[in-house]
Amino acid sequence: IFNANKNDPNRAQFTWKGPQDLSTKTWLALEEDFLIVKVEVDDDIHMQSYPPHESWKADGIQFCFALPDRGGYWDLAAARQDNGQILFHCFAAPQGLDKSYADAVKVSIEPRKGGMTYSIRLPLDGFGMKANDLRQKAVYFNLIANDEDGGGREGFAFIAKGMGLGKIQPEEWPLVIFE
Repeated sequence: IFNANKNDPNRAQFTWKGPQDLSTKTWLALEEDFLIVKVEVDDDIHMQSYPPHESWKADGIQFCFALPDRGGYWDLAAARQDNGQILFHCFAAPQGLDKSYADAVKVSIEPRKGGMTYSIRLPLDGFGMKANDLRQKAVYFNLIANDEDGGGREGFAFIAKGMGLGKIQPEEWPLVIFE
């Protein structure tokens, strides 16, 4: 958990208070020609009113992946606005791949008691990946769940360093190999 408020007495009310305040469980799977990302986010207060390209400023997830033998990375975000609208945005794509292919991604974000469940289906072909490559070569993956409880983005839960604070660094992320 990264919390930007822990040393600021004027923002003490936004300090992380435990797993019910913000925590995640994340699953990755291959299903035919799709990469499946499922994330359960526990969050005591859901707030999201930003447009897709600014969704990182409030509640939602941001995830990145990169192939070890290709330069660049995908940087994607999903969020559910307070009015129920689903947001999905592509911040970055590896050189030579079209960011607009992110429009083919299927996103479902369902409220549940104490949080949200994100289910995302990414068609491998448009993202420059093949299922066999992911079984043999692996993929770098990282995810953050952003948190806002009324005072701006207060922090995030993350899998590993290399995103969320400045420059994105795929070499800091875990390598995932699929069976």
